[in-house]
Amino acid sequence: MKEKTINTIIVGILLTLTIAILLNSKNVIDSAILGITLWKNKVFPTLFPMFVISNLLVNYNFPSFMGELLKNKTAKYFSLPGSSSFILIISMIAGFPSSSKYIRELLNNKQISLEDASYLIKFTHFSNPLFIIGTIGSLLLQDTKLGLLILVSHYLGNFVIAIIFKRKIAYKKEKVSLKKALNQLGSNKSLGENITLSVTDAIKTLSLLLGIITIFLIINSIISTFAISNLIKQTSSCILEMTGGLIFVSNLQISIISRAILMTAIISFGGFSVHMQILSIISDTKIKYNDFLYARILHVIISSIIISILFYLTATF
Repeated sequence: MKEKTINTIIVGILLTLTIAILLNSKNVIDSAILGITLWKNKVFPTLFPMFVISNLLVNYNFPSFMGELLKNKTAKYFSLPGSSSFILIISMIAGFPSSSKYIRELLNNKQISLEDASYLIKFTHFSNPLFIIGTIGSLLLQDTKLGLLILVSHYLGNFVIAIIFKRKIAYKKEKVSLKKALNQLGSNKSLGENITLSVTDAIKTLSLLLGIITIFLIINSIISTFAISNLIKQTSSCILEMTGGLIFVSNLQISIISRAILMTAIISFGGFSVHMQILSIISDTKIKYNDFLYARILHVIISSIIISILFYLTATF
């Protein structure tokens, strides 16, 4: 009965969206164009090179190389195998949803366990540092220093979550061997084959992101059209699509610290558009989306507290 009820609700929502799309075809087309433009100008140029290079590194077993060199550090601080250090570093540089992509890759390659993957997805939700400092700090808030504080708060929030959910696993220090690490490098495919596979996989993932970004922009435009108040319209924008929410908050007539806290909360949550991107990437694994969702709610609270403290401390010096 429960499953039938859920299916009925889903079909009802889809029929409502279909009618709304037909009644607002111009807004829908404009939103689709905006989604494609955003993907073409921002998402693809930023993520495509990183995805291709990262895929190549995975194909040449670079995570195992790093795993040998950093196994004691990752075991001590995160109770994780050394290969997971690759995910942590890449996610901090490239931003979401790259972490979910490589968690899935290493899980499928049996370089990490399902328990490792479920733990990693909780605290590797990093926004791109250039986006935070450049777009949020310099452009939206016109304060690079504040952008840096948001970046630090967002990153520290993830590491606090890592501590909260850290598993109690006995840590035994092992000897690190550079020779063994170098022996891990290599591939049974030619460079040409690896490049082809890496480019194909990157385009496949980015095409998925294009579809999700566009769908959520369309849904947001429909809600905005039928919203009975401006508050509902702007709230839906913040929840569904992160960038739109950040722009809205930047224009609010409230104190600068209030805007910084709200922006930190928004990027720490990510918006349901980002959530659906990550859910789509991990859909063929046994990683539970609820683990990610609960961690993001906690991330919002922790990072908001941290930015408040940092703002106060820096303001007093």
